[in-house]
Amino acid sequence: MPSIGIRRPKNDTSAIIRSVREERTGFIVTYRGEPVAEISPLDDKSDELVGGIISNSELQAWQDALVAEIDAARQSEKSVVELLSDQRH
Repeated sequence: MPSIGIRRPKNDTSAIIRSVREERTGFIVTYRGEPVAEISPLDDKSDELVGGIISNSELQAWQDALVAEIDAARQSEKSVVELLSDQRH
């Protein structure tokens, strides 16, 4: 995996992300020659989000709980979907 200095991601963000996306290249980011971070493509086969922080089932449960909390606090007779639709028009 090639290493790049800490300033290069700031100066060449588009080129680096394009390389990661299209060529599946990963990079080790260094600060004064010491590795500090890794930029790598996400695994397409993964059932988890960024670095395994939360699984899809956990994400769905969190979304469902958030929807229930929003619905409980809502003071309108319309659904959230209807309210958003009204705002878009």
